[in-house]
Amino acid sequence: MYGGYYRKLSKKVQEVLAEANVVADECLSTMTTVKAHAAEASAEHDYGERLRAFTHLQLKEAAAYGLYAFTTILMPNSVAAMSLFYVRCPRARDFVG
Repeated sequence: MYGGYYRKLSKKVQEVLAEANVVADECLSTMTTVKAHAAEASAEHDYGERLRAFTHLQLKEAAAYGLYAFTTILMPNSVAAMSLFYVRCPRARDFVG
């Protein structure tokens, strides 16, 4: 479940970044034409839109990884630590109730 979602999200991130690179490459390769038609603002807007989409997807990817790390690393270790605390600490039963 998680692996499929993360794989699709990673692929989409790569696609969006590739689109941004295409916009930048087209603009740089035709710089004289862009300047001649005063289209710098348009090219900058297009590239900015692609980068915003890339940033949005990167944030989703980071949140997905954070949730994965929490559920597979932090939560099981916390349960183990609480169990050890409860077993080893003579007054732990007072905290639990």
